[in-house]
Amino acid sequence: MINGLQKREERRHSRISPSKLKHFTNCLGAFALTEHLPDPPSGDAAISGNKTGDFLERYLNESVFDRRFNDLQPTIFDWSECEPDRKQRILTVERYLKNWKKECLEIYKDAQFFYFSQEQLFKAWNITESESVKGSPDIAIAWRVGKQVNIAIMDLKDGLIPVHADNPQLIAYGAGFFRFLVDSGAALPTALNFIHLHILQPRINNFDAKILNSNQFFEEIKNLKSKTELCFSLLGQPPEVVASYLTASSENCTWCKGKKICPEIFKKVNSVFDVILTDKEELTSGKILESLTADEKIKIFQHGKILINLLEIIEAELQEKNNL
Repeated sequence: MINGLQKREERRHSRISPSKLKHFTNCLGAFALTEHLPDPPSGDAAISGNKTGDFLERYLNESVFDRRFNDLQPTIFDWSECEPDRKQRILTVERYLKNWKKECLEIYKDAQFFYFSQEQLFKAWNITESESVKGSPDIAIAWRVGKQVNIAIMDLKDGLIPVHADNPQLIAYGAGFFRFLVDSGAALPTALNFIHLHILQPRINNFDAKILNSNQFFEEIKNLKSKTELCFSLLGQPPEVVASYLTASSENCTWCKGKKICPEIFKKVNSVFDVILTDKEELTSGKILESLTADEKIKIFQHGKILINLLEIIEAELQEKNNL
């Protein structure tokens, strides 16, 4: 298992990877802003997710499905290094996959599964001649109905915050998977029918799904490709140009490694304190509230203890100087 975990943790994605697409396409300047900043060390949640993914990959490969998504003969799997709750999450995913396969065969008459892979690296699309978006979905499945080909992309999430299937990460994985099928001769470029996107989050019983037809899918790819090209084109641009493409929000900024240097965040912070620090008569809480956005109110609430502590420090300083 150690080798499997090391492989997952050391696997190199592209500079704009599928897992970062949502961030970079929501805040188009974030890639250029953070490109030369070091990546933060993996947190406990990421390490735990890699461990769950490694066990799931080995268990499904060794005991459940072959490379064509056919059922294997049951075998004894070594669970000795797997905690009981992690084992239950993996077995929950197994049940989900088997039920999904059964439903799929009921909906797609005469369906023939022909490809099943885990953690296989796929190139989604090129950004420049030397750069591309590529990554490894947890599960990729393909099946035929006559001359048509359908695919499913499933991504395991081991965290406690719900994730939805309406996610650019899954689109990129799907683009790479279908591209692989075409390049390998397993599918014609015009054969794609439906694309099933799934989030597997057994820890909180969140199994979200979305289905796209080929036209919707290719339109999504076109849109994301255009945005990633724009992100990449901002590299080396003057700071004021990059800043014009930054969009600060609680969703965009929570996991961004550029928070400490982002001018858009400073602008939002200053907009709050400008009202407080402005020497106006009859400044009231009501007037301050009117100037705050919903996002700013949430941030002030979240950091209330820091603000109270700040007030106590300032009060002590002023009293010491006899200014109050």
